[in-house]
Amino acid sequence: MTMSENASDTEHELKQLEAELSQVESSLEVTRRLSNGRVFFQSIQSTLGSIRSRFNSRVLQEEETTNDAEDMDALVDNGLSVSRDFSERLSTAELAHSARIPLGHLRGSLLTNGNPELQMRRRSFRSTSVTEESKRDVEEERGDVVSANTTAVNNDRRRLMGRSRGRSSLFASRTRAEQMEGEQLDMHLNESFVNMSVLPMAPDTNKEDCSSSANTSITNEQDSISSSSSSSSNKEHSNTETPILLTRSLHKRSSLSRGSILSGSIHDIEVAETNHAIVYSWGTGIQSLHDDSCDKTVEESRLNLDSRIGKPGAPAILSVATSCTHTACATSTGTVLTCGLNEEGAVDPHRKTDVRIERPTLLESIGPNRIVQVSCGLNHTAGLSANGSVLTWGNNQYGQLGHRRPFSTVESEEVPVKFIPPKGMSLGGGRRAAAVACGHNFTLVLTTRMSVLACGINSIAGYNNEEKGPAMPSPLPALEGLPLVSIAAGDSHAVVVTAHGTAFAWGNNQSGCCGRPYPTTLLLPVPVRVPETTFESLGSKRPFPNWGTWKNNGSACDAVSLAEDVAVVHAACGREHTVLVTQSGRLLVCGANHDWQLGLDMEANSRVSPLEPVEHPNSTSGGSFITAEAGDEHTLLLDNKGCAWQMGNGKPLKCVLTDTKAILTIAAGGKQSIAVAPGSKGATKRKFSVSSDRITIDESQNMAQTVEDLIEHVIREEKHIEDLGMNDSNMCPSGQELANRTEELLMYPAVINSVFLNSSELNDIHQKMVSVTNLKVRKAIATAVERGMKMGLEQMRPSSARMIYPEAVRCLLLYIQFFDRDDNDSLVFDGSGDLIKALCDTILNLPFEGYKAFLTWATTMYPHDLFVRMLVRPLLNQLNKALTVVKGADGVEHNRRSRQAAPMLVAVLKWLYNAAELSKGNSVQIAKPEDFYSVGVSNLSLEALYTDFETMQKANELQRSSHFFFCANPFLLLPETKRNLLQIVNKVKMYKVATENVTYNEEEKQYEIDPYFILEIERDDLLDQALEKVKHTDSSQLRKELKVVFKGEQGIDAGGVTKEFFQLLSEELFDVHSGLWTTRYGDHVTWFNSDCTWEKDEVYELVGVLVGLALYNCVLLDVHFPIALYRKLLGMPLGLEDMVDEELKKGLQQLLDYPHDDVEYVFCLNFEVTVLELGQEQKIELKEGGSDIPVTNDNKEEYVLLYVKWLLVDSVQPQWDAFENGIMRVMEASSLDLFRPEELQLLVVGSPNLDFAALERNTKYEGGYDKESNVVRCFWRFVNETTPTQEQTQVQLLKFATGSKMAPIGGLGNLPFKIQRAGPDSSQLPTSHTCFNTLLLPDYGDDYEKLKDRLGRAILECEGFGLQ
Repeated sequence: MTMSENASDTEHELKQLEAELSQVESSLEVTRRLSNGRVFFQSIQSTLGSIRSRFNSRVLQEEETTNDAEDMDALVDNGLSVSRDFSERLSTAELAHSARIPLGHLRGSLLTNGNPELQMRRRSFRSTSVTEESKRDVEEERGDVVSANTTAVNNDRRRLMGRSRGRSSLFASRTRAEQMEGEQLDMHLNESFVNMSVLPMAPDTNKEDCSSSANTSITNEQDSISSSSSSSSNKEHSNTETPILLTRSLHKRSSLSRGSILSGSIHDIEVAETNHAIVYSWGTGIQSLHDDSCDKTVEESRLNLDSRIGKPGAPAILSVATSCTHTACATSTGTVLTCGLNEEGAVDPHRKTDVRIERPTLLESIGPNRIVQVSCGLNHTAGLSANGSVLTWGNNQYGQLGHRRPFSTVESEEVPVKFIPPKGMSLGGGRRAAAVACGHNFTLVLTTRMSVLACGINSIAGYNNEEKGPAMPSPLPALEGLPLVSIAAGDSHAVVVTAHGTAFAWGNNQSGCCGRPYPTTLLLPVPVRVPETTFESLGSKRPFPNWGTWKNNGSACDAVSLAEDVAVVHAACGREHTVLVTQSGRLLVCGANHDWQLGLDMEANSRVSPLEPVEHPNSTSGGSFITAEAGDEHTLLLDNKGCAWQMGNGKPLKCVLTDTKAILTIAAGGKQSIAVAPGSKGATKRKFSVSSDRITIDESQNMAQTVEDLIEHVIREEKHIEDLGMNDSNMCPSGQELANRTEELLMYPAVINSVFLNSSELNDIHQKMVSVTNLKVRKAIATAVERGMKMGLEQMRPSSARMIYPEAVRCLLLYIQFFDRDDNDSLVFDGSGDLIKALCDTILNLPFEGYKAFLTWATTMYPHDLFVRMLVRPLLNQLNKALTVVKGADGVEHNRRSRQAAPMLVAVLKWLYNAAELSKGNSVQIAKPEDFYSVGVSNLSLEALYTDFETMQKANELQRSSHFFFCANPFLLLPETKRNLLQIVNKVKMYKVATENVTYNEEEKQYEIDPYFILEIERDDLLDQALEKVKHTDSSQLRKELKVVFKGEQGIDAGGVTKEFFQLLSEELFDVHSGLWTTRYGDHVTWFNSDCTWEKDEVYELVGVLVGLALYNCVLLDVHFPIALYRKLLGMPLGLEDMVDEELKKGLQQLLDYPHDDVEYVFCLNFEVTVLELGQEQKIELKEGGSDIPVTNDNKEEYVLLYVKWLLVDSVQPQWDAFENGIMRVMEASSLDLFRPEELQLLVVGSPNLDFAALERNTKYEGGYDKESNVVRCFWRFVNETTPTQEQTQVQLLKFATGSKMAPIGGLGNLPFKIQRAGPDSSQLPTSHTCFNTLLLPDYGDDYEKLKDRLGRAILECEGFGLQ
């Protein structure tokens, strides 16, 4: 084939693939919710996998057929370049699908097509030298007149091919197959189920990072800062919110009880007049702190004593930031010093004529505001004040200052965008800032509520911002609910870090600086994919990638967390590169590396994506990095020894500051670097303090600052008041504070998501909270929980909130716990049901990934007792309360308003129930089916349940999906309720069948019906006559009520005769000597005999009819069917767990669990089984040619699958089909769908667990007897007497009195048993009415021996009905 033909084929195939990809892209442009999430997910996954496989195959084929450079050039000209573009489109679609991001948010080019509201301004700044030319280059892109001396950068990037997908595995074990349903998304969970750990902190270096501390008092939104508005910044403000931010001092603390989580005060810092900090500044001169425009090396970087900052007595530097144009620093006195290029007012907007400000100059226009942290962008600066407000100044062309839009009174007048003086950002909603970070033309603000606000260029601030003009800082919906603790800004990309160690990145990604090779622009934050951890896992709890319990350096930790070598604690963003510092002290780097800025060989790694690890050069001796800062093309690092390291600007990683005091602060930007060390006497402390706006707690009263301590204090107060005999009806101060703190905790999902990683901690706090006895405190807490949770849910419910990340959805599980409370007349929690309805609605509307994360948290982080106590029981309590009928003042019964929440409560419970069922294969099942039984649903009237069931049966598929039915969720019903419902259903069917053939008797002048199917047989020939009778009976007759008549006996069948008939029938029908049942599995397993020589189709169908009659008439059988039979009857899947041969099951399980590769030689098996048929040994192949196929490690699961299929299905298929047809002649499959296999087994054979104590409690007495009667006392003494044969005696007594040796479904406590007086003392034996479960007992008085003799003879010797 010629090269032209080859290229033509390539182009043709690409067009086909492109057409398919276009269809996928159109489907990915919108977010899918859970209603059809699973189907949609699997469909798109399959299509993308097919496209990727065919595309990769085609590319490999082209590479193999291309031999020389000329051919390759020709191929490029004829379509390979098109293939590269197609590869990026495909990769972007795969990312959008796996990370659940609307495709339009990933590909900027798509935003200009269709919806004009999504049109974006796209900007990219060329990389330039950090000189004045770089300033002019940026201005050139803005349309200013500048010189053309620019430095171009090669923007060619390699396209990366996606990975081909592996084939699916076949599992023989039902448990494994069920678990696989939750594991199919592993490839995609790596995208969305991101890494988590405990709160990331820098190693303890006895230094404080005040820039990340939360602040305490803040004024409301402000457009300008004046002395009048800010002079009171240090005063308390009762109308503002208490800041909630996890600080660095809370390293590895996940509980409110372990630290002041709600504390947001900035620690005081003061400086002795004889003390001064040591400042090192090197790199480009004018943008740094040199006091001149000269470039300096690190060797000459220490500032002179006569410099503005380095001189003795100068205020210590609290925070320093630098960019490619200027530098700013906040001092310990709260002032700001700036220097650098001031062409647009970033240094000092009031000095418009001073383009270059070489010496650090006091910025006087900030007024009395105390600045504690600063950040520098390209042409703007931001400062965080002590009261939590953010001041910004400089250029506002893209809205990066976050000011309110100024309105011009003249239509033609342009709104100024340069030299904007310091003004307060409009954070809105009473928010306060904890940190600020500036990119080239955007600003990020981290709030004390652990959320992030953004303003500036559209690629960072969000696609919905206006195209022109300033925009207000707004939250990023994609990050809703994530507990964010750190932010970092590069030139045109940004990174945020969660409290658990996950990094999210977005913005310009042309260099791969967002940790992904594609796409070139990310308009929404997505998780940064980290490498697989190298730590050794200690346990089986691995809910998400890299998440578990770990062993590090010989020490073990029981807490579940993100592995320390991938848990991010700090992020730094440069021009085109990103550096992440992990908890273990190593680096994870990505992006451009053409100047060694990532510490990797720049020749071999000019562009790094995804992340690559970089270890500390002295890691073997305990060296680790604790923080990093990034410039344009270099990175500055600080390690745990206080040494500064640098990499970039053409040089590899190197320690640059060693012979100094321990470095406290570092900064990098452009081509300059800054480091600050303390002076010779002590650490730096700030001179001014900030008071809290919280309700003041007098320390002398020993009132704690945390929720748990507050609860304990309230309980101590109550006990003290009780000891003094005083009235505790008044609200105590600590009680009100507890309510306030609880409300604050619940109203911010991000905050509660940052704590309670150990589920038992929240349970302990909640149990203490509900144990408070003071009614006013309890009411205050209940009101606070309602208000706080309502506000928290409102933040999570908008459609723009993505809610797909585990760290974001975990709070929904925590919220459920707070519904575990009992109402009373004086305290009603969520009486309207609006709150539980909102919670369930939020849960049910989670995207598919959020749904999987929700259940993964529930099943891995909650042990059995807590899963039931914290998740299942609160929902069941609310469901039971919603279904309770209340009487009004008029005595009329009314449904509660909260009843409307019942369908959603049931849906969430069904999620948890299914998750618990999937956990059966684990060592410990997280919940049993009995844990989900609802008293409220089971106590609904049988009439209501029957109507619900019949309506559901008549509904079509569409109606079932759009209407709610309690009977569609039978896991909520108690087994005895299901039995009663089945009896009602069968009774109605009996009546309908009986009235179908109504006849009119002319003589009697009345209608006649035949309501019964009468089975008249002889006791001595019971089995044959019963089989012959049902053989010739029509199915409609079989569905009438059964009446059994024993020929020659006077008993009238009111139920008791039928009971005895089936007991006697069971003894003959299920006798292994009948030939119907195999003896291969022992006497206690009744399974079909494949060697049966009878007319097996007919006889097994008749057996099925008799079993169906017993079910239909609710009579117990004495049979030992394995659970596999009931699963087959219900149409449920089968697996190794259902094998009837225990020894074989154990052997096959050992085969599956065998870990080595020598299966073929150890087990010596082929795909065949050996069986005895009519006494002859025969081999049966499990698949074609199976006798020649050895069982290996690769095919052992297929072997087990085929073995199970043969044993439970194929070998008995004719017998089973006939048996099932017989049952269905009487029963309808839909009637049995209410039951689980275990419940159906109880319905057929009853329970062998005989609790006679429960029977005694439930027994009723008639004819003058009561529980204190002498003969009654003697009777229960006889029942409970301990003898070697006592168990057998109890069984015989039960059979004598009720007609069955088994307890009915629900146990003996649900058996309506009566003891009736049968006359005065006499020699008569006791008798019974088995139809009514009544024992007729003569009054033997207190003569125990006589009762024992007479009753013992009766239960052993009497049989039959009406015998004289």
